[in-house]
Amino acid sequence: MAAARREADRAAAEAEREEAARREVARAAAEAARVEEAAAARRAAARAAQAAREQEAREEAAVAAWMEAEAPEHEEPAVLEAERAAVQEGGIANQPLPVPAPPIPAEMQGAPAWA
Repeated sequence: MAAARREADRAAAEAEREEAARREVARAAAEAARVEEAAAARRAAARAAQAAREQEAREEAAVAAWMEAEAPEHEEPAVLEAERAAVQEGGIANQPLPVPAPPIPAEMQGAPAWA
């Protein structure tokens, strides 16, 4: 009877070890899947960043080509380069157009400023 009990205990311990090994394999597989998913996300983010950099370079080249095509023949290269730099920095595009002051009525011309 004792031998049967020892055999049953041994079989139960073996089954428990096998179940623990299966759980460990499943945990390792899940961890590997998480690592692979994170790596895929990093690769996708890197591809998106590269595409954005390429798009920005294409846009800058298009602006430069447009400015070169639209530039009057008499413009100095330094002026063109300054305008190109301002456009690339967003300086010109973000500024409102100047509004001319309204004409001063004839009766107000020459009047003191406090009048």
